[in-house]
Order: sequence, then structure tokens, then C-alpha cells
Amino acid sequence: MGKMMSWATDRVRRSPRLPGTYVNRVSDLEDRLTPLTATVIVWFPTAPDSLYQIRPWFHALEQLHRVHPVLVVCRDSRVSAHVRAASSLNALSLGTSAELDELLAISPDVRIALYVNLDPLDFDCLRFRSMLHVYIGHGDSDKRVFASNQVKAFDHYFVAGSAAIDRLEAELMFYDARGHAVVIGQPQLDGAAVQWEAPVTGPGSRIVYAPTWEGAHPSMSYTSVSSHGEAIVSSLLRAGHEIVYRPHPFTGRHDPTAADADRRIRAMVMAAGHHVDETPDLRASFGSAAALITDVSAVVSYWMPSGRPVLVTVPDGTDAAPGTLATRLPRLRVADAAAAADHVADLLRNPPNVTDDIATHLGDVTPGAATTAFVEAVSAAISRRNAAWDAKKPA
Repeated sequence: MGKMMSWATDRVRRSPRLPGTYVNRVSDLEDRLTPLTATVIVWFPTAPDSLYQIRPWFHALEQLHRVHPVLVVCRDSRVSAHVRAASSLNALSLGTSAELDELLAISPDVRIALYVNLDPLDFDCLRFRSMLHVYIGHGDSDKRVFASNQVKAFDHYFVAGSAAIDRLEAELMFYDARGHAVVIGQPQLDGAAVQWEAPVTGPGSRIVYAPTWEGAHPSMSYTSVSSHGEAIVSSLLRAGHEIVYRPHPFTGRHDPTAADADRRIRAMVMAAGHHVDETPDLRASFGSAAALITDVSAVVSYWMPSGRPVLVTVPDGTDAAPGTLATRLPRLRVADAAAAADHVADLLRNPPNVTDDIATHLGDVTPGAATTAFVEAVSAAISRRNAAWDAKKPA
């Protein structure tokens, strides 16, 4: 009976019908283990629907690979296959934690592990003492998860700008933010560049509405989909604007209300002949857009280098910490959502100067600068790791 259950479970995991929300735990390993040739591993144990979190890092990781060999280590064979197909990076899926133990035991060249999300499965890799562990995230944001106590599990936290260090100091107890955080800018912005086009800034201008999802628990709910969304879209349509609706791929996962609101918004946008954008690259929506309406999320930091107006919603749930970028930008409350087009018109006439905010919150946005800083920061971390590890060896 046990063998039959194991066989059936394996069939389910390998089925092409397995939903993308589940980790299939199918190994890419052959029968014989061989040492990893990587110096850097990127630990990415989540399911295919989380690929949006690592895709923006492909370019920077490819540049890092030129200096330090990189391997993306997954727990889903569909994810590893996608990484190999969509980038020049090598990727490997492991079926069990024991396989990771066995591989690292015979792979002394691995020096550092990078993490692009906060997931309970991170601890499968965090337990290894021989590596330095660095959280790089998947887009700087004023969501409080970016100042979560979970970041204390990592040796270093690579952040976008100096404001992120201030946020960590303000939000966390007993955390040496200046000792653990390293400012590198946003290497994710150095991938495929946005083809910015001159926007129409009056009636008929293109407006991107890109809300975040509802989060896995109430204290992480920043979405405007169910509170503001329909009123925002109705207001923009009445004003004659062209709308690009860009929902977060997780929208409605935990909250049926958000899922229902998302369906209604999609229907409104498509019925008006406008566009629902679900392409992999968030910034593909931006090109000729005159303004952005979004929530407290990393979308803000992807848009800000354009210098174009952005309107950030005030959520029903947890708001950004006071003084952070989202709270410094023009805000849209629930009561004002029906007049969203009027607020956009004001911003298009009098766009705020955000030059100083870009520098402190996003770091150096000169093309290529952040990727160079990222590679240098990884190299420095590897040197520190080597010195510390050698010092622990018996004489």
C-alpha cells in the first residue's frame, strides 16, 4: 500500500495538470550526485506562479555569473526548466531537503546563497553554516514585510537606497540595520529597458492602474482592488482616458472579495475596448503611459525613474510606515476614488518633483550602475565569508 501511495503521489507531482500554485518537488538530479560548480546559489523554492519574483533578476544574475558562477536551486522542476529557457542561467530542482544536504556536502565551492522572497522553505537552505546568506528581495517596497523580523535570519540584506536602512531602523527592534544592510540600488531596472514614449497628457491619455494583491494575511493587505478599483476605473473611463489594468498575479488568491472585484474590473476594462496586461514584464505596461495609479508596493519603485506622476492608494488594511516613499507621494483615499480622474488631471498639470526621493529610495538609477554595485556587493560578501570561514578552521 505504501509503495502504491508513493507511486500515485509521484504521478500527481509530475502531471502537467498540477496547478502552478503547488511546488511539485520533482528532482532534476540523475542517479549519481556530482559537485555543484557554482560559487553562488539563488535559492528559489516556490511554485511556478512565483516566477514573477525572480524574472526581474535574470539580467543582474547573468552579469554576476560572469564573475562568480551562479546556479538557481529550485524545488519545482517546472520552475528550473523556465529559468533555463528564459535566461542563460543554469537551474536545478531538488526533490527533498536531503538532496540539498548531500549536494552541499560535496560542493565546497559554494560560498553564498541569495534569496528573492521570504518563504518558510528558505529555512531548508538557511541552516547551512558554510554559506553567507543574503536577502535581495524582488523589488523594494514600503510594505511592512520589507521591514519584517524575518530579515534577521539573513547575514546581509541588499537594499535599494538609504531610505530602506532608515525604514529598518525605525521598524525593527534589536537589529543593526547599518551593519547588515548594503545599498546597491535596483539591479532589476537594468534588464530590458522601458521604451518610454512621449505621452498624451490631456484627455485620452494612457493611465496604468496596477494594484497589488490582498496579501496572505490581514496585516499585509495593501490592495485597492476591492476598495477603490471599480470607482477608479469608472472615473478614468468617464474622463476618456485609455486604461491599462495590470493586476498582481496573486490577486484573489486568499480573498474572494478581491477575486470578484478583479473579475468586474477586467470586464469593465475589456468592455470599453481597453487593455488588461498580464505579460511577464511589469514595465511593458509603462511605455507611453502618462501616469500610474498603484498601491503601496514595489510597482512604485519600477515607475519612479520615469519622473512621471504616480498616485498611491491609501489601503483599508495596513498602510506604509510614516515617512516612507509611498506616504510622501500623492495619495488616493477610498472616499476620493470616484474622482480619480480629477486627481490624475491635477498631477499631469503640476507633476511633483521626485528627484530627491529617487536618490534616497531607489539609489543610483543610471543604467547599469545598480548591477555593477550588486556584483561588487556579492564579491565583497564572498570575501568576508571566506575570511570568517578560514578563521574558524582549526590551526
